[in-house]
Amino acid sequence: MYRIRFRRASASADAPQSGGLSLASTSLPHPVGGNSVPSKSPDPTLKSPRVKKGSSIEPSDFRPLRLASQRIPYWKTPYSINSFALLSSIYPQHLITAWKDVMLASVTEDTLKNYGAGLLRFTQFCDKFRIPEDKRMPADDTLLSIFVAEMGAGKVKKSTIDTWIDGIKLWHEYNNAPWLGGDMLLRTKKGADTLAPHPCPEEPKLPVTQKHIDTLHKHLDLSDPFDCAVWAAALTAWKGCTRLGEILLASPSQFDPTRNVLRRSPRTTGTAANNHSWISIFIPYTKTKKYQGDWVTLTSAADPTDPLSAIQHHLDVNSDIPDDAPLFAFRSGETAWTALDRKKFMTRCNSIWEAEGLQTVLGHSFRIGGATFLLLSGVDPWVVMKQGRWSSKAFLRYWRSIEEILPLFIGDSLDNFRSLKESMSRLASINV
Repeated sequence: MYRIRFRRASASADAPQSGGLSLASTSLPHPVGGNSVPSKSPDPTLKSPRVKKGSSIEPSDFRPLRLASQRIPYWKTPYSINSFALLSSIYPQHLITAWKDVMLASVTEDTLKNYGAGLLRFTQFCDKFRIPEDKRMPADDTLLSIFVAEMGAGKVKKSTIDTWIDGIKLWHEYNNAPWLGGDMLLRTKKGADTLAPHPCPEEPKLPVTQKHIDTLHKHLDLSDPFDCAVWAAALTAWKGCTRLGEILLASPSQFDPTRNVLRRSPRTTGTAANNHSWISIFIPYTKTKKYQGDWVTLTSAADPTDPLSAIQHHLDVNSDIPDDAPLFAFRSGETAWTALDRKKFMTRCNSIWEAEGLQTVLGHSFRIGGATFLLLSGVDPWVVMKQGRWSSKAFLRYWRSIEEILPLFIGDSLDNFRSLKESMSRLASINV
């Protein structure tokens, strides 16, 4: 039986607690009002973001240049400043700061980025039509409705408008402002949905194939700490039909020990009745179950694409890394280490595939390709569904090579039927 040597492991499904590691602050530094002190000191090395084309706004002390994910806590209005002053006369600042932190924790970093984009569009609209600062918060039903009609109707899809409005609403809530969006806004959003452009159907994402995986194995240097981490992560994502975002950091600055899989994350191991070893690793945060988490199970294989061997080799080569580091962290110096994030991972994989004339793919292609590989190998679709932790309805969208998969299972069923029919005929022909 394989015994992958994690250290200080526990079989508990509880989300791992924060250790001594600190790659980056796990929550955004942000002010809570006009003259407040940030709840966490901003990173002194933080550079002002570049203003992208179409993202400029009129200069204002109310709206400092910030990343999209930081606009909600940093962009102010006269109302927000006065509201903070009133709150400060009643409550200690540390209570207000903690409250604001908790509110921001209700959404993910990616959601804050999308909300920040909505707040940018709202600000551009208000700047263009000279909406006074004191009318921007609280924004009344009419202002919000006209904003949707002008900036959204016939230009963007419904989900984009919904995200914009959700972001503006959170901005109000964060600043203790009443939300005045009502029936008029709902009616305008409904009309905008009717006028939304009809996008061309998306081409299905191409899967990572067996050839992709074999090519990785051929060209990765498995004596190199970085390549070892890439190989182990690739097989975990492909064989486990797992989302990359559930096993890798989105970026080096977004490490969160309550969301990212760690070297000390809970796991269980065993050997099945068919003598195949397996390991289940607990993922503390998933797209569908959030902080409830879930388990990804990997089964051994008698070939070079054995995920258990790849993980063990990665841990052996990348030893002396703290237990509270991300699972796929790799050595980057005598005493230093680096977390493997999605960009580093995909850049390495696609550079190899492109050089070998293979189709480059997106991160989600590992999950799609893993499911397709299992189906083409004859694994029961319901087992594949459980492997990828899909609901049955969503699972159908991820089938690839359908022209091969359907004949495989239908043919097997027909073969079984013929075999049963022949057995019954032979039984009927016997004289007893």
